[in-house]
Amino acid sequence: MNEPLEYTGKYQPTPAEIEQQGIYPYLPSGDLIEAVNLAIAQQRPLLLEGEAGCGKTGLAVAIAYEFTQKYLKGTTRQWPYFFWKITSETRLQDGFYRYNCIKLFRENQLFESLNSLEKSIDPLELEQRINRLKESRSYREWGPLAEAFQQEDYRPIVLIDGIDKAQIDFSRDLPLEFDEMVYKVKETGEIIEAKNKPIIIITHNNKTPLADDVLRKCFYFYVEFPDEERLEEIIQLRFPKLNRSQNQLIENAIACCLEMREIIQERPEGRPPGTGEVIEFIGALLQKPVKQAQISLENLPEQIALLGTLIKSKEDRVFYQNYE
Repeated sequence: MNEPLEYTGKYQPTPAEIEQQGIYPYLPSGDLIEAVNLAIAQQRPLLLEGEAGCGKTGLAVAIAYEFTQKYLKGTTRQWPYFFWKITSETRLQDGFYRYNCIKLFRENQLFESLNSLEKSIDPLELEQRINRLKESRSYREWGPLAEAFQQEDYRPIVLIDGIDKAQIDFSRDLPLEFDEMVYKVKETGEIIEAKNKPIIIITHNNKTPLADDVLRKCFYFYVEFPDEERLEEIIQLRFPKLNRSQNQLIENAIACCLEMREIIQERPEGRPPGTGEVIEFIGALLQKPVKQAQISLENLPEQIALLGTLIKSKEDRVFYQNYE
């Protein structure tokens, strides 16, 4: 595909897709759209920072959805998208492959047992097991980066989620792979080389500093909490076809959430609710009859369960409840 790729943020899922496929609307700012397109054009990763729940992880899915609608319309294909969740135990190699040594060991043990009982085992089954043990590739399992590297028709989208959770050597070594786009499987000798350079989105919660090499290789963008007008647009996209009283409920709920954010931000260690939590809170309110939901809003400090959709620590909840 030779057509230049461009993300606009204008393609949003239908209510049916939201309900049936769990694909949610994503309303990026103009600056974020520009950052995405710069990263695509310059073939550099896009590093996203921002508060938890501000929508960092949803961007990659939104780009994949738009590219499917825009460039693959009329086909049954989906734009290639790969998700790599980072944990404290993640190794760089895991993005490319895992070699199942335990499976190899167990099959070796089984083979020895079968070999000792060769006369009672079907010869064809025995031959198949021997061939599998000889073929080292059968114990190699591709990771998300290797899967992306093997996409021939389109530039795949890769989300590397939560790079701040990895060990320091992970973020130090990752930039080398951005440059070379080639990796060798030491157990099999296979060479994995990117057929199309992936569009890489990296999320970082700003909890730990990143290696300078990562920062140099990436475009950087801080995802701000949306202002009131944009937040209303996001909520309307997420919860379409509401009646007048429900829309009034949402307006009151948004005002309440914005006030809560201001209060919790006064606490030095406070974690104000992000966009995702506001959406969850409004979804919980809409499960109730409107009059009951309005009463819950008016008495929100006493609504312990409902507060749990917005506030994620006891300290923040107590601070909010006792705020004057």
